[in-house]
Amino acid sequence: MERIISEIMLLGIAYLFGSFPTGLVIAKAKADVDLREVGSGNIGATNVARTCGLNYGIATFVIDMLKSIIPVIIALKISPNAIFISLTALAAILGHTNSLFLNFKGGKGVATTIGAYLVINPWGTIVALVLMFIIILIRGYVSLGSIFFVLIMPLFMLFQKGFIYFLFSIIVMLIVLHKHRENIFRLLEGEENSWKKS
Repeated sequence: MERIISEIMLLGIAYLFGSFPTGLVIAKAKADVDLREVGSGNIGATNVARTCGLNYGIATFVIDMLKSIIPVIIALKISPNAIFISLTALAAILGHTNSLFLNFKGGKGVATTIGAYLVINPWGTIVALVLMFIIILIRGYVSLGSIFFVLIMPLFMLFQKGFIYFLFSIIVMLIVLHKHRENIFRLLEGEENSWKKS
């Protein structure tokens, strides 16, 4: 019973961790702007980098990763159960994409997803990240690299971590693709913002 209570509490904590609007806070502190009203309107690291500078974008990215890394590490210490660990990671990601502090709106979930994946499947995630950054460097689209990352990770999860984590990664893929739907349309129409043109 005590472990069940701990698990339920951690799910709530993971959601609250994920809900912290890192980019919004950093942009407000650095440039006194509401990130939702400048650039792409997104609260993620890419928009922070464009608005406040690369260093602040990197800081946002790292903190957004930690929002899932910390809860998932704690989950692993509580229980090795793949369903519980997946739910903890999902709670953090949903906190970022549907923040309690932003009327259940939020970012696109990429950095927080990467953080969770790094704990659950570090080697598969590192390979996928290398491929993601190669795509970003060659094509110039952060969104394209992010989309590729969530599309390929289910394969690494299936072959390296098993069916439960595969299902988890499919759910995450659908969430992130949904949050990137406008980027997908712009990519198809050749109107997406490229970092090479920034």
